[in-house]
This record gives sequence, C-alpha cells and structure tokens, in this order.
Amino acid sequence: AALLAALLGAALPAPAAGHGASFGDPAACAASPPPPFTSYHIHLLFWPDLEPGYDEVANKRSSRGAFEIQRRFVERFGVDLRQNYTSCHLFGNCTGAAKERLCMFAFDPRPGFGINTPFLAPNWAAYVPLARFAEAVPWIMQSRSAYDVFVHPNSGCFIEDTLDWSVWGGHKWEVAL
Repeated sequence: AALLAALLGAALPAPAAGHGASFGDPAACAASPPPPFTSYHIHLLFWPDLEPGYDEVANKRSSRGAFEIQRRFVERFGVDLRQNYTSCHLFGNCTGAAKERLCMFAFDPRPGFGINTPFLAPNWAAYVPLARFAEAVPWIMQSRSAYDVFVHPNSGCFIEDTLDWSVWGGHKWEVAL
C-alpha cells in the first residue's frame, strides 16, 4: 500500500485530496462522524477505441459516444472550456464566487494516471461543487446512454470516497484498489 501511495502521489503534479495524492488520515476517515464531503467527481467510463471499421461494429461504448455525452454535459451546464483545463483541479478547485462552477478535467488517455486513478479504462471526468450535485448527477444518470458512470465524493479519504461512499450508474467496473 505504501508503494502504491508513493507511485500515485508521484503521478500528480501537486498534492491534492482524492485520486491517489493522499489516502487521507486513517483516524479521521474512520471517525464518527467522518469528514464532510466538499465536492464530487463524475467519471464516464468507456472502452478503448478499436481498429477503424471494427470499432463501429463492435464497440458500443467508444470514445466517440462518450465525448458526445461530454459535449452535451458542457453545453447543458455552461462549462467554459477556454479557461477550464488550467483551473480545474482535483479538489477545492475554485475560490470565491467561482466556487459553484462545474469544470471538466483535461482528458488523459492513460488509465491509472492523474484524474484516471484508479480506473483501468479511459474516462472523462467533471468536478461538481456541492451546490450543483442535485442537477448534475441526475442529468448524467439519465443521459449516460449505454455508458457507465461513477460518481464519488471528495472528503480527503481516497479509499472510502472511491469504494464505500460512491455510486454507479450502469455497471460497476473494477478499480485498481
């Protein structure tokens, strides 16, 4: 576990709670009550793209459909992609009045790196402030089509946020934990 934590921490540019930079304080994570949720992440998972020709026939969960859902999400929630990728960080990404802003994380095609930790397949991800949960999560659950969606809170307790306090829309996928 220590080696995994060191490897995950090395993959991220700056310390952040969630997605492997910190597994959280075990005592705080097991406390009653546990730490509060400060935000959420939405992940829409999809299969890696296949060879042209075969992909159109066999891959009903390709990147093309996944990024079409992302385009609709961005449009529906007014995500400003011009400043988005540089200001969307793992945890507590906004300050002041901008704190209520949803944002999209930069796509990284490598499973298991950065925002893709601990996923074993490609995915796109969005940061969701607490105040936007009630509109963003129902929308993605109803708009996911054949894709599977993973929604988890950010409390600073990476293991619990991922394994115990998360919800799936569709099928539950294996994660590297």
